[in-house]
Amino acid sequence: MRWLLMCVAMPGVACAAANDDRGVTLLVQGASPISNTKGAEATWGEYEVGPDNQLCWSGFAGYLVHRHGWKLGGIFRPVGEQVLPQHLDTMGAYQDGPADFYMLASSVSAQDDGLISRARELASAVDAVCAMTGAKAVRCICYSASGVAARFWMQGAIDGLGYDGQVSHLVTLATPHAGIAGLARPVSKLWKRYETLDVEGEWLRKINRELDLPQDCRFTSIVLQSPGLTIGDSGNAYLRFLRFPQEQIDALPPLLRNGHDGVVHTLSAQLHLTPTAARYENATDRPVEVVVCRPQQMQLEDANDLTLHTRAVGDETVWRALMCAMQTRSAARLDDEQRLMEQRRWATQIALHMAETTVRREQLATRITSSAVLGVEHTQLGRQCSRITWRCRVRCESWRLFAKPELGEYEVRGRLEVVFDRFQRPMMLRAASAETSQP
Repeated sequence: MRWLLMCVAMPGVACAAANDDRGVTLLVQGASPISNTKGAEATWGEYEVGPDNQLCWSGFAGYLVHRHGWKLGGIFRPVGEQVLPQHLDTMGAYQDGPADFYMLASSVSAQDDGLISRARELASAVDAVCAMTGAKAVRCICYSASGVAARFWMQGAIDGLGYDGQVSHLVTLATPHAGIAGLARPVSKLWKRYETLDVEGEWLRKINRELDLPQDCRFTSIVLQSPGLTIGDSGNAYLRFLRFPQEQIDALPPLLRNGHDGVVHTLSAQLHLTPTAARYENATDRPVEVVVCRPQQMQLEDANDLTLHTRAVGDETVWRALMCAMQTRSAARLDDEQRLMEQRRWATQIALHMAETTVRREQLATRITSSAVLGVEHTQLGRQCSRITWRCRVRCESWRLFAKPELGEYEVRGRLEVVFDRFQRPMMLRAASAETSQP
């Protein structure tokens, strides 16, 4: 399913954003278990020979450059924890005018020392982009643990590392805001670079309970989800960093309560569930936005494949979610696909998630090969409540004893009532039913 992110002048370096409405964007790589300096290319794309034997960008960088006409300014490669304009690698970059986005790699020392060093490099890189482009603030798109590093900096968790409003919009993709638990937790204890992600650690307590989010910044968290993947993580470990008690978390629609991407639990990836996000929303009357994205390959591949967290960043469904998240908030300028936080969109996602979950449970499905929403009727029961009647088709492979997996196609019909909060986010599944049949 596809649905259902200059004071110092240098030759060839951009001096202003190419599009005032678009702004300047910095793509930040995630944590990598291998210490090298190719993380930016591995995360966001590589400059390589394409099908027509011409050099081009792959990945999300290529999606921006070749599909949407964005201009890449280059890749910052830090030296130590410092990022200067002369650290910009312009191979494959646009050098004839203003650039729209840059990428940030991590130094070897930051990959060894962890998120504190990474936060310092990010702060230095943002300052460099602002100096080179004349922008007052930039949009940062942070993958995985780099989103936590950005918050360490922006929320003042690191002594001596100041923040002065240099980020206009923080988009986090598959970021463990509340840490990592389950079978992934030993990683946080084994390697120093991940120790700040320990779900029982003090760093996460600071940024989720004590320190405030900057009020002049917009926040969006994109959750990567595979509904059939749990890896021994029930989600209960994150309650200490969530704004709601256990009974309210249990009442969330399964779309926002269950699921995993192989490393990050659905609950941990939702910044808006933290107490610090609640204070931000009360102070600004603006939402911490949340988008649930189920990449195409998460649906088609083995549900027990723990590499989904890494591979999903190369999925076009995720790229489209990032593009939608980066749009301005003016609803008049957005088409239906770009209005990410609306009740009808949530209704479709919740229905499909429930249909797949029902088939997995009743048919012992080991792999969903395809699924589609055949119809959704959305009835407004009030400003913050909707009744949803839905019909979905699910094809899957089901486990059979002493036999090959059996292919099957099922139609699932159901009804549910969802209560939404004041920002149109689902907060309670009040009633739900589903029936399965074979066409």
